[in-house]
Amino acid sequence: TMTSREVDAALTLHPRVRLSAAAGAGAVRGADVPNDRRTMMTALRVKPNRALTLVALHRETRWDAAAPGRYFAPARFALTEGSAQWEWPRDLGLIATFEFGAGAQLVRFDGAESVRRLAPRTSARFGWRAAPGREIALGLLQANVAAAGTLTASEYRYRALSIDARWSF
Repeated sequence: TMTSREVDAALTLHPRVRLSAAAGAGAVRGADVPNDRRTMMTALRVKPNRALTLVALHRETRWDAAAPGRYFAPARFALTEGSAQWEWPRDLGLIATFEFGAGAQLVRFDGAESVRRLAPRTSARFGWRAAPGREIALGLLQANVAAAGTLTASEYRYRALSIDARWSF
């Protein structure tokens, strides 16, 4: 079982500028290797207009013990990234969002040297918004960033296809 505790805070510096931070701790119990995890993240978001959002972020995760072959648990994982997201500014009808991120990641497993790699990321999301709070969308994501399923620091790819539906009352 995995338990976690997280806290986050955000500060609006200007109506178009937001600074946020988060921290968390987690524990894996009931496995062959009990494990503890600590995470932290800071981000600065700037929204120059309704359609465009620019983000600079740094995220780090540290595990006490490696769990090779079970789950992604490096001694240290760090990602520093800049990204831009463009959302077609429509309230109803066809919706689209495109995002591009570029950064650098550091992965270190126990007893190994740190591996630094570029971490590009692209995503697209297309959908239909019938009413405020009611939409369905298809998303595609390609990222060269370590994630669940990454077992070595030199091999990593993350791809996802998602279907999201939101129906608020």
